[in-house]
Amino acid sequence: MFINLVYKEIKHQYKSLLFLLFGVVVILFYLTQYGLEFNRLSLPEEGDYHGYIRMTDERDIYKEAYRQIEQVIQEGYVVKYAPLYKEKKLNEDQLQEISDFFNSLISPSEVQLASDETMVEELKKVYDHMNRIDEMFSGSTVFSEDFRNFSRKMTDDEAMTEYEEIKTKDRFTRAYGRLFADYMGIVALLFVVFIGTNSVARDKKAGVSELIYSSRVKSYTYVSAKFVGLVISIMSVFVGLALIETLMFIISANQMDVIIDYFAFMYYTLYWVGPSVMVCVALAMLLSYLIGNSIVAIMIYEIIGFAVVMTGNLSGSYGWTNMIIRFNHLGNHQLYEVYKNQIFLNRLLYFGISLIFLVFATVFYNLRRSNNLRGFKK
Repeated sequence: MFINLVYKEIKHQYKSLLFLLFGVVVILFYLTQYGLEFNRLSLPEEGDYHGYIRMTDERDIYKEAYRQIEQVIQEGYVVKYAPLYKEKKLNEDQLQEISDFFNSLISPSEVQLASDETMVEELKKVYDHMNRIDEMFSGSTVFSEDFRNFSRKMTDDEAMTEYEEIKTKDRFTRAYGRLFADYMGIVALLFVVFIGTNSVARDKKAGVSELIYSSRVKSYTYVSAKFVGLVISIMSVFVGLALIETLMFIISANQMDVIIDYFAFMYYTLYWVGPSVMVCVALAMLLSYLIGNSIVAIMIYEIIGFAVVMTGNLSGSYGWTNMIIRFNHLGNHQLYEVYKNQIFLNRLLYFGISLIFLVFATVFYNLRRSNNLRGFKK
């Protein structure tokens, strides 16, 4: 019975117009954000744009911080990223406070002549005031620790060094697999809810729930089969794209005679995206059975989803609030090594949370089923 119900759910999804639209959204997100390239193994060209790299030199960081504060004074607003992107206009008092602080800073031309001790003190002062500006607007601004960004364009030599690191340490596909999973996690978080809530609503509208209510199918069998069917259906979209990426890398690797990891894309898709899809499906089902209204369930879910996306870091934050794994870097193997244990615990946590949500979804479904059974008995 369980396998039969799983098969029926998968069959329903593959015939659904909404699921087709979901697949289109995922593919469009893949093409526009991750990008489709037939050969990602070519050497970086001299003089090309190679992206940005984080600053490590304290004097460079100070100069960039100085420039950002000066820009805020000139433009008269501060960018706030959460809960939604917004440009917050400075009032007179705020502008005066920031200007007074800015005028107390040493100029960029004096930075090179400053001692290391002075540099540390000045940089600490800048960080403290950035935190103060962030507090003025209740956090999540461009100056917060989560969104603060000090980077510069990568040089040709640095691009070549990164290329060699990706080649030797990540065998190309591991680096690209992490970036792929980063983007797919976002689209899963924001759009899986429509598939989950629609599946519950579809059964109710078609009278399937009433049939199940009056049958001998156990509540946990019905709910868990629906959950498994939805997860398999949704994951098949991400796995399909991962296979396409793998195939393109295999073709390029054979042409250029380089070594790649053939299973990297599949590994990160299942390991990083899989638990995210599971928890998203389980939460969508839980809200649907709890509230009984798909629109309201979607609204509540999307508030949670957007909060997760907008308040999370691009990398380096893998606590219990991170439903998806963000690693928005190509390569950066050293950073991945630092956080890989945290990522493992996070994925294990959300695998467990998805099962907990599934249990509660079964409980609320069973309560509705009990009420309906009383109606059938009458």
